[in-house]
Amino acid sequence: MKNTMVFTSSLSKDLLNELDYYARKLNKNKNQILEAALIRFLDELKRMEYIRSFKRANKDKELLSG
Repeated sequence: MKNTMVFTSSLSKDLLNELDYYARKLNKNKNQILEAALIRFLDELKRMEYIRSFKRANKDKELLSG
């Protein structure tokens, strides 16, 4: 069983309408779509942080002379 918590958020009417449209079109509930989108967004943030850390390490002369 998944450990879940409830939270409340506000979305623009246009965004909520679009979410509702795709939920019906894909036969998924809105929560499933939001969860998948958030997971992808957070994964992308982590990937960008990883790239930035490698770029910084690439400029570190002490680390490169190692």
